[in-house]
Amino acid sequence: MTIPLTVIEREAVAATPVRPVSVPVPPPARPTRRRRAQSSRDEPALQTANLSAILTLAVDLHERGQLEPARQLYRRILRADPALVDALQMLGLLHHGRGEHRRGLRLLRRAAELAPTRPSILSQLGECYRSLQRFDHAITCFERVVKLTPDDPDAHCNLGHAHLQAGAFAEAARCYRRVLEADLDDLEALTCLAVAASRLGDDNAAAACYRQVLAADPDNSTAQHLLAAITGETTRRAPAGYVRELYDQYAGSFDAHLVETLRYDVPDLLRRVVDEEVPASTRFARAADLGCGTGLAGVAIRDRVDHLTGIDLSSGMLRRAADRGIYDELIEGELVGTLGRATTPFDLLLATDVLIYLGALEDVFAAAATSLRPGGWLGFSTERARSGAPVLQSNGRYAHPEIYIRSTAAGSGLDVVRIEHITVRIEQGRKVRGQIFLLRRPTEVLAS
Repeated sequence: MTIPLTVIEREAVAATPVRPVSVPVPPPARPTRRRRAQSSRDEPALQTANLSAILTLAVDLHERGQLEPARQLYRRILRADPALVDALQMLGLLHHGRGEHRRGLRLLRRAAELAPTRPSILSQLGECYRSLQRFDHAITCFERVVKLTPDDPDAHCNLGHAHLQAGAFAEAARCYRRVLEADLDDLEALTCLAVAASRLGDDNAAAACYRQVLAADPDNSTAQHLLAAITGETTRRAPAGYVRELYDQYAGSFDAHLVETLRYDVPDLLRRVVDEEVPASTRFARAADLGCGTGLAGVAIRDRVDHLTGIDLSSGMLRRAADRGIYDELIEGELVGTLGRATTPFDLLLATDVLIYLGALEDVFAAAATSLRPGGWLGFSTERARSGAPVLQSNGRYAHPEIYIRSTAAGSGLDVVRIEHITVRIEQGRKVRGQIFLLRRPTEVLAS
């Protein structure tokens, strides 16, 4: 029986550095070296010169980021020749790159049926399955690529990613070791081997991998953070670059993974707490969703807010949030600095599943207190710690004890109005215990 990755580890896999490809797709499977070396022999000729010219134009537009004109040209080609593999592949890749994974899947499956031995198609199909959390199908695709290109370390690395996200850690480790046989300094494989080793109970091997990564790349924020997590060091916060990168890569499958896989409903639980403490007749003139992600909390609170601002480090997440059409303003930035630059006070601040990346909260609460009007509210979720201080857990997330939240809130002049004990998510079949806090800035300060 395999055990699934924790969400932070799954995110870490998605956030590892990937090698660039010629079309803008996040995060791509590595292009196989056989395809890079033999592309002219690997690709079948198009049926007519006219279609060939149109396809060349479409690919050029695609590579320059002009996705809608490229899409229209691919569709025009496929109307003329529905079995043209190159157009099927590229249109599927375009949809996958836009986060439309099911559309991409249909096209890439058809391309794979017509060209079952083309490694690039199988790799892209596997990546589509991986984005849809269908890891068994992804593994099958990547195994076929490995059989076609057994000496290509990139193929083994892609297979390792699928095994790792499926929770098959021993199989993943074998794949990454095969990659490292070809290149001892492959930082992507080293980082993922560290995750696999840690989940197999070998934290010493994991730490050795992270240290090897940091020796080659001292600024690697993923390795910094996860090394601290497995060695018991509690840092003040996860590096901003780490959070930004992992959520940029995670954006396409974020909602499905949280809601369907982890049974995540914190935004709705926080909305219920707000409704129970703040009369329904009260509307919030200005609210900010801190670490808004794709907008799950914004959806939950929108009908009680006149003007809603979303703030996030990840541009990928902000694009998903914009697609919802619920925010009046979206800001890419770190929450403390962004709140500090606010010129108009807020009536409500929300932060769901955000403080798990922040250990020390003094700066956060101080910024919140300053940016709230008197009588304004701050609602947020945390994971629950049994210690008396914040702790960086081995899974890479911070947990906070109630006593610390109370004292830090008081130090910033915020009153704790409500604490609700909740289950944050279901992970590895176990409930992750957490808390919802509702704080308020007093309406007036009493003279001493």
